[in-house]
Amino acid sequence: MSDDLKDVKIILAHEEGAYQPCVLSGILEICPSKSILINEIQVKLNGQAYISLASTERREDFIDIVQTIFPTSDKPISEQVETTLQENVRYTLPFSFQLMNHLPSSFELNSSYSGITAYVRYYIESTVIRPKNALAHRCRRDFKFRQTQDLAKIPGYSMPKMYQKSYRGGVFGLASVHLTCELDRVAYYLGETVSLNITVDNSARKVQTKFVIAQLVQDVSLIENENDHRSLHKCSTIKVLQSLIVADSVQMKQCVTLSNVQLDIQPATDLIPTVETRKSIMFNYVVVVKVIIDEKSKLSLKIPIIVAQRNSLLSY
Repeated sequence: MSDDLKDVKIILAHEEGAYQPCVLSGILEICPSKSILINEIQVKLNGQAYISLASTERREDFIDIVQTIFPTSDKPISEQVETTLQENVRYTLPFSFQLMNHLPSSFELNSSYSGITAYVRYYIESTVIRPKNALAHRCRRDFKFRQTQDLAKIPGYSMPKMYQKSYRGGVFGLASVHLTCELDRVAYYLGETVSLNITVDNSARKVQTKFVIAQLVQDVSLIENENDHRSLHKCSTIKVLQSLIVADSVQMKQCVTLSNVQLDIQPATDLIPTVETRKSIMFNYVVVVKVIIDEKSKLSLKIPIIVAQRNSLLSY
């Protein structure tokens, strides 16, 4: 880096961070300590994802957009002449990038979190390209991005959802336990409460269940096949965020309904919204309801939910 270009700054319009959907705008400020020749000035928006899990790691640049902010003419670089930036003159060059609604929120996880190291990071980088053999000058500015979402736009967001599953055991599979779970909706904001109704119908004559458990689980996956994010994700880990024993047992020939069981989604500062990058990371949330029948048998329902950041400009 040459001494004559030390005073280069990237100044963002919103210093506290960026929110979706929005235009991230700012200026590049340059004040050379002596007159210099330049050919071109570029500004790049970059978003990086990284995850290390179960001795496997994946890196991804999920967004990488470069703009030429000087010169502003449409002439090819080969036809443009060199430009002199004068000594001790302060130059300001505006730039802007559209941040789309599919971009994941910034986050950092270290290895103490369930053995996972992961992050999503964003930065703006400027490059001043100089003639001949002079080194290009680069300046980088990190910023945080928060994806927000209007859940009301998700079809069926506010409609209750019902899930069912049955267990059959005993001689000829005649012993049966039926589990039904109804969620008040399928998507929630950080800080809200999941409300569910659980019905356990124990129609067996000789089977008495031991416990009924409701859990809120975070499922973190490393995408193994980077060419197909729909493939199975064998590298994954779960973290139980909340676990409640909602019933001690359900007697034989008994049907029990547990109403308004509540699982709290932690405040926005403690949890990452649902995240899915194209080639590396998936953060999902699942409501799990388990009926423990005996030491070897259980009946389990796994219900995926969406956890989103509310569409408001909360500070980081």
